[in-house]
This record gives sequence, C-alpha cells and structure tokens, in this order.
Amino acid sequence: MESSNVRFIRTLYRYGALTHPLKAAPTFLRRKPATVTSMPASEGSIQTQRQSTATFAVTVFIGSAVFLHWRYAGMASLLTFKALGFFVVGILVAAFALGLAFYGMQRSLMGWLARFATDPPSPTYLSLAKALGTGLLALEVVAGYLLTRAAFFWMYV
Repeated sequence: MESSNVRFIRTLYRYGALTHPLKAAPTFLRRKPATVTSMPASEGSIQTQRQSTATFAVTVFIGSAVFLHWRYAGMASLLTFKALGFFVVGILVAAFALGLAFYGMQRSLMGWLARFATDPPSPTYLSLAKALGTGLLALEVVAGYLLTRAAFFWMYV
C-alpha cells in the first residue's frame, strides 16, 4: 500500500509539475491545504530562480539588441564603441531591472497560487499554474524587447 505522499508525488509527475525524481517526500507535504507559510522554499531554489530570471532577461536583451542592430543599423554597427557601451549598460540594466522585476512577479504569483493549492493538486490547478508561468515568460520577452527597442532608438536616433 502506498502512502499519500507517494501518490501526491506521482500526481505531480503525471501533470509535469516535477521534472526530477525525489528520493523521499519532503516533510512539508502533508494532508492539508497548502499555504505560503506551510511550504517554505529553500535558499538554494530561491537563488536559482533569481539567477535564471536574470539570465533569461539578459538573453532577451542580447537577442533583441542584435536583431535591432541587424534590422536598423547594419551588422557593422556592432563593432563600434557605441554598441559596446549599449551592450554593457544594457546587460546590467536587463539583469537588475527586468530580472528582479520578473523575479518579484514570479514570487508573488507563486504566493497567490499557493492559497489555492490542495494535496493532491487538481489537474485544473496544475494547468492554471503552467499557463500563468508561460504567460509571465511571454510578458518578459515582450517587455524586454520593447525596453531594448526604446533604448536602441534613444541611443542611435
């Protein structure tokens, strides 16, 4: 007979909420509604989430900046000191401003979603969490491109 924690973890795997195997069920998985205080995040996972958000923001900035140089100024403009300054300042701003803003949005969204979590989570809850995460990622791409475009035209026009 399997325990409720094993069934819960199998449910998470089935709906794609977990991507790596767990050797033992964490102690915070109990038969009660989940709250923000009952599901503490480890410091390592918070640091990883911060880094991945900042890395994604920098990747969006670099991709957008290369595209804008190619489209409007020509690829030869990438070899100027003006472009070097644009990339150095832009990477720092993207990592801190966009990365931290979207990290805060992710954390607040997770806190909001944790109020509705139950043990085991329903398929509707898991699909809602995935859809909101995908929407936030798309919003980060759009915001990163628009901010890069505004900075590009401010600097080059």
